[in-house]
Amino acid sequence: MRLVTCLVAYFALAPDNTFADERPWYGTEIILADATADAFLIAGITADKWPNIPWTIGVVGQAAGPLIHLLHHEGGNATYSVLARSLLPVFGAAFGYMVAAGSCHDRSAGCGFVLAGGLIVGGTVGLAGAQMLDGAVIARHRPVVVPLLGQGTTGLALAGHWR
Repeated sequence: MRLVTCLVAYFALAPDNTFADERPWYGTEIILADATADAFLIAGITADKWPNIPWTIGVVGQAAGPLIHLLHHEGGNATYSVLARSLLPVFGAAFGYMVAAGSCHDRSAGCGFVLAGGLIVGGTVGLAGAQMLDGAVIARHRPVVVPLLGQGTTGLALAGHWR
């Protein structure tokens, strides 16, 4: 009961900007890296001469998001980024395949192209969604909380350093 009373008093007496999200956002770096990698992917798809060079740079560039998280000492965010970048394109491709399979009833010769198109479009939408999620939501510094035992108290007091 004492905890509830303290929390109510804290929230009631807090200034207006106390609960603003003050965690630094570093999503600009991830968005720029993803845009560069995507440009190389598109250049590799449309190139007539040496298409493997930009294609390879574009595929390897997809790892830039998790690497940027690691450079910011955010290993948990890097894990979330890897999971999003690997699972969302797979789920998108599976969804695209299911939608394409629903429109391809007769299993004719052109049905394979429809299914492949569903896979490609769904996977592309999943990759774009993962990149947006990574740059907009995941790319924030996590707060660091250090539990301390307060002197003169009978229990554990929670104090923290928020960066």
